[in-house]
Amino acid sequence: MRGIVIINGFPSAEKFFAQGEKIRKAIQENGVECDLVKNGDAYALLTEEGGVETPLAAKYDFAVYLDKDKYLGRMLEKTGIG
Repeated sequence: MRGIVIINGFPSAEKFFAQGEKIRKAIQENGVECDLVKNGDAYALLTEEGGVETPLAAKYDFAVYLDKDKYLGRMLEKTGIG
């Protein structure tokens, strides 16, 4: 199992980065691989058939989403990792 913690791409203070890092470490301490990425590196695309795809779905089983972009969060949910 592998997870991802998604944070805002432009945190206004170090505490926002620290929060994501703390969650990532806690997940890893429980034996699960986990990466921390900024929202600009996490994206989803609409397909011509009306579905949603993301390259993250091939790498990650779940996401902890700490960003305020509700549209990206909902799209990632539709791929099964949000």
